This record gives sequence, C-alpha cells and structure tokens, in this order.
Amino acid sequence: MGGETVQVPVTATPGDEAGDGDALPLIELLGVGAEIHRGGAAERDGAGVRVPAGFALDDLFLEPLGGRPFHVGGLGGVGVGDTVHVSHMSPSRACAPTIVTDVMGSSSMRRSTDAPGCPSPATAPAGADAGAQLDVGQAVDEALAAVGLDGDAAGASRTPGQLARFVATLLRENDRLGLTTIRDPREAVQRHVAEPLAGWRAIAATVPDGPIAEVGSGGGAPGLPIAILAGDREVTLIEARTRRADYLRALVDDLGLRNVRVVEERGEVFAADGDEGRERYACAMGRALAKLPVALEILLPLVQVGGLAAVFAGPGASRWMPDAARVAAALGAEPPAAQAVTWPGAPLQLSMVTCRKSSRTPGRFPRAMRRMRRELPPPP
Repeated sequence: MGGETVQVPVTATPGDEAGDGDALPLIELLGVGAEIHRGGAAERDGAGVRVPAGFALDDLFLEPLGGRPFHVGGLGGVGVGDTVHVSHMSPSRACAPTIVTDVMGSSSMRRSTDAPGCPSPATAPAGADAGAQLDVGQAVDEALAAVGLDGDAAGASRTPGQLARFVATLLRENDRLGLTTIRDPREAVQRHVAEPLAGWRAIAATVPDGPIAEVGSGGGAPGLPIAILAGDREVTLIEARTRRADYLRALVDDLGLRNVRVVEERGEVFAADGDEGRERYACAMGRALAKLPVALEILLPLVQVGGLAAVFAGPGASRWMPDAARVAAALGAEPPAAQAVTWPGAPLQLSMVTCRKSSRTPGRFPRAMRRMRRELPPPP
C-alpha cells in the first residue's frame, strides 16, 4: 500500500452547523485509489470505499468496498468522536495531498504540501501561457459541439468565451478553495461544462418558464454553465460556505451574468416554510448534494407546483429510487424518473433524476439534515 496513512478525528458530522453538510472535507483532497475506512488501520469492517478510476470525488456515488453505498458528504455511521483511517494508494496520484492532520468543520483543515518535484496544477489563469488558455477554449468548443450546442444555438455569441473563463477561474482558484479534484483543463470542461449542459438539454423542454435554483453550488457547476446557456432565466446559486459563496459572487461579476445571484445559506434553511426560497423556482437542481432521497427533500420545497426537481446522479442512483419515491409522495410530487444522458467523450455515466411537483409541500418539510439522513418521512 503506497502513500501516507493517517487517522483523522471527526469533529463534525452531516447536519452539524459547523460541518456545513460535509462530514469529511478531507475527501475532497484525495484521488483515484484512495481508501477511506471507519476506525483504525486494522479495522477493515467493510465501511470504507475505494475511488474507482474515471470517477471524480464530486460524483454522487462512489464504489463501495463492502457493499454499502457511499456519498461524498460522509461515511454512513460515522459520528463525532469517531476516527477515520485514510490510505492513499495510487502512485499515479502521488502528487496529490496525502496527509490530512486534522478536520475542523467544513472547510478548515491542515494538510501536507505537495511532494517535492510535483508539477503545478494545470490551470489557465489570466496572463498564463496562451497555449493553456487556447486549450480551455478549444475544449469548450468541442464540448459544446459534442452536446449539440454552440454559441448560436445558445442564443448568445459570448457563451463559449464565458464558459472558458469559468473553467479557467475554477482551476486557478482550486488550490485555495478545494473546488474540484480535477486539474486537467479538458477533463474539467467535460465534468463542469459538458455534463451540466448535456443534463440541462435533456430536461429543459420539461421545465416551465421561471427561475432556476442550484443547491450546493460549490465551484459553480452545474448552475453557472446553465445560467450562461439560458441567459433569459434567473438563476440562484445556493452555497452555505462563505469562502465559496464569495468566490461565486466574484465569478458572477467577472462573467457579467446579470441573471445570476448567490445566496449564502444551507439549502434546507432557504427552502424552509416561510423563507424566501419556498416554492419559488420552476426548477431546483443539485449535483453531489446528498443521497437521492435527501437531495429530493431539500430540493422539492424550493419548487413551485408544476415545477421540477432535478438531480445530476451517478450510476448508483437506481438503488435509491424506491426511497426517493416515498420522499416525493410525502412532499407533494410525482414519483421520480431517471433518464440516461450521454454525449461523445462523456467520461462517466450520467442520469438525470427528475421529479414533478403536483401539490404544495407540507410545512414540516424539509426536516433537519440529521433527521433526513437518519429516516424516511412517513407515508402521506
């Protein structure tokens, strides 16, 4: 087993205010081949996961080692006071951070510097090598063509340039904010431009006129590419972490997106009965937000009657459909449906899980995050 091995105390769990919905923020720092286990090095109880090749850690579901589904928001059963064992196994990712010495909530952590001799991340910041910038721009053009879109089809000649600037900024700010595990510009374009636009194109005709919300926007995808494409729609990016919300505001200003606003709040709080976001949106969406049933309980209260909740889901989403249907019924929505989405060069399997809202959501939803994760709502 290569790489470093550490044991990390868990000081925040999903639902804790300080945890911001992320039990183990260190997961964002690990790459392909990483293993994460509850307990010490000797405790291989099947509660761990391995990151398979071809998957980014912001995918909705990762491959379980012991048959248990795993979501990036946390390890099932891990609580405050537990210790998590982390092993970095992949020599190909030796330059990724491998030592995490502490976890202090959602975004505060200390980690080792990259190994000596590791190259700098592939980015395309302002003033960088023109070839790198051209690489991002060319990758965006190719991605738009692959998903059947271009600047003219999007109705705005600025679309490719805005998307390229979005990706360049995402990669430039990544080391500071931990926005994505992806460092290659072309791969970033696939995950953060092609995937959002392909997913949106698959459902756009079924979304009524009106504003869009994305919960847990993080680095800005899928919400910002969709906002760039659908410039006639108001888009709200909901992000609880202050540093990322500040990043999004600056990026929105830089891109000149007058149809986008950023709300610094937890999704379930913004969707609460009587709050500003309650039943306001024609479509509320999320990617890597939570397990599918939890994601729907967060999203559906934001959706107006007749609107759509949409989840960008990975290949493991089907296992959660029965529980998701129960959540949908309790919150006034039709059963969820999954649609496979692909495009030339797609790096992974994508499903768009959508749920049409047919009646108002009872005021008791959404519940507290801790309760959402622990139990399904009772049948209506």
